[in-house]
Amino acid sequence: MSRASKIGNKKKQQKQNLPRKRLQRLVAGLVALVVLLGVLVYAAPIVKVSQIEVQGTTHADPQAIREASAISAGDNMLRLDMAEAAKGVSAVPWVEKVTVKRSWPTTVTVDVKEHQAIGYVMDGDTPHVVDEKGKVFLTGVKPEGALEFKKTKRDDARAIDAAAKALIALSDDLRGKLEGIEVESADSISLFFPNQAVYWGSSDRADEKAEATRIVLGREGNWNVSNPAMPTVKKG
Repeated sequence: MSRASKIGNKKKQQKQNLPRKRLQRLVAGLVALVVLLGVLVYAAPIVKVSQIEVQGTTHADPQAIREASAISAGDNMLRLDMAEAAKGVSAVPWVEKVTVKRSWPTTVTVDVKEHQAIGYVMDGDTPHVVDEKGKVFLTGVKPEGALEFKKTKRDDARAIDAAAKALIALSDDLRGKLEGIEVESADSISLFFPNQAVYWGSSDRADEKAEATRIVLGREGNWNVSNPAMPTVKKG
């Protein structure tokens, strides 16, 4: 091949490669632009928080939850630390579980599940509120509808847990009729209904004992359902 032919082929190849190089430069430029825009949006508060919406509260103060999240109006939506916000909210009394999420474009939603207060234990003059899992989660108040666990010591975790299991096993109808509960120990639970008492013993076989309680209520006398398969009239 002559020198002139080689030069001609080289120029032809360069012309063919020119559009490809231009395309490569264009793609590289677009990628750089996207990265730059991403950095700017992340670093600068372009998308700002306009409101913090709190859901699921009955007892907890929504404003206290907003403050505990440490998120404020005007914060950069992209730079929010959701895990840290949830951690802060979880320390608020009544809050059992919490989820914090972005609701685009400018709202932060805090979804709360509260503890269910089913009873309280007195320690001196101070009530300690117990939830459905037998956990003391609040002090200093007596929530409406929560029963005092009488004869129960604040430091007797087994007795408190047993009382919670007994109450949760009862149907809503039975819990609505319940006037009192005595828990001398984890193995000595007594439930008090209008003009009638039902002795449970422990909270073992709680569902069966709840059903036995339903059956004996309204029958004459006080009852012992510690053996739910064979309820007996309680003497004395």
